[in-house]
Amino acid sequence: MKKKNNKEVLTEFIQLLIGEILQESKQGIINLGFPEVLSSILYKRFGNKAPLIAKWIKDYNIYKATNRAGEVAQDWWRAANRRFSRGLNIVDLVDLYEASFKSVEELNKVRKELELQVVPEEEVSLEDERRVYKAEIENMFEREEIALYSVFIKDIESGKIKDLKPYKDLSFDDAKKKYDEKRVFEEQEPVKAYSNGWRWIDVGPKCELVGKKMSNCGSTGVMSMDPDKTMITLFDDNQNPHVVVTYSPNEKRISGDEGAGSTAVKSEYHSYVLDLTKTLGVQFDYDKSKSKELRLKGAIGDAIKTMELYFENTYSQFYILTMRDGKTFYTNSYDFISKDDLDDFISKERTEEGKKPVKIDKKHRTEKMGYALNRNNRIPGLITLYDFKKLYSS
Repeated sequence: MKKKNNKEVLTEFIQLLIGEILQESKQGIINLGFPEVLSSILYKRFGNKAPLIAKWIKDYNIYKATNRAGEVAQDWWRAANRRFSRGLNIVDLVDLYEASFKSVEELNKVRKELELQVVPEEEVSLEDERRVYKAEIENMFEREEIALYSVFIKDIESGKIKDLKPYKDLSFDDAKKKYDEKRVFEEQEPVKAYSNGWRWIDVGPKCELVGKKMSNCGSTGVMSMDPDKTMITLFDDNQNPHVVVTYSPNEKRISGDEGAGSTAVKSEYHSYVLDLTKTLGVQFDYDKSKSKELRLKGAIGDAIKTMELYFENTYSQFYILTMRDGKTFYTNSYDFISKDDLDDFISKERTEEGKKPVKIDKKHRTEKMGYALNRNNRIPGLITLYDFKKLYSS
């Protein structure tokens, strides 16, 4: 027998050591309650970080396997992932995969339980069946495991996060929070900073820190079709978010402005939003804003001298605008009518109804404003926001 040289011996030792480490890592994941096939999939995807990722995935999902008394099911993974709906779920696929290691008889037993067609023993290759089931498990796991969609996990996978020591002893939620705070407040240069300590910060297309603090989805969602869209968030001097907007750099616009809980942006933050558009040199999708005031300020702000809430009802708010040219208009932020045109409409209607002429006051205007500002009623003098903006842009 040929004697092995030192290089060959060292190579064999390293391969043996790697194999033992791999087996130890996979066993660590199995010990957490994951099936063997998922331990292989996680190790393939995350390497030596897989055991820690598996721990966090368990942290994220364990509530699904916990009853009202706080007791966790013995086989927590199956309890958390079994769904009673049409089609196979990931637990079914794992059962099929594991049965394919035993025999065709065992595989067909599981297939019968799942109401699948039995496969003839002489026509089936258990190795081929395993390969198919594993591919389906991997696809379903990647598609349905919500924890894998977090920015934190994605940045670990991409290699952006190389050192996991600061996070390894934390729960999944605490680890994500710690990373988001570091990413947003320490690593990111503000888009705009103000003397009072408030800042506009680009938090990326998804930020769980913002989503949790503002009680919204924490992502750009369908606010833009721009592939490079991102969220820019207004933080106060205590690092609390108050406004989020979607910035579309390729389309050169800002849209989707929202306050906490996906509500309209409060009036005290409007100046910040408008200043951001100037800072970036982009357009503001004012017509899609949830805030009627901000819609008006974004469209014709420079032409407005004063703006006050005139009255509001269950369905809308109505404002009185005094323009810099001295004219007065009423608006619901979509359509406009001048004070003179509204008063003329009210007077003519009273005359047609045989009522006595009166001095038009707020009571009369309040009663008729909703009707007058409905463009379907075709009141003379009614102006759309688009035309009003053109009128005061010329």
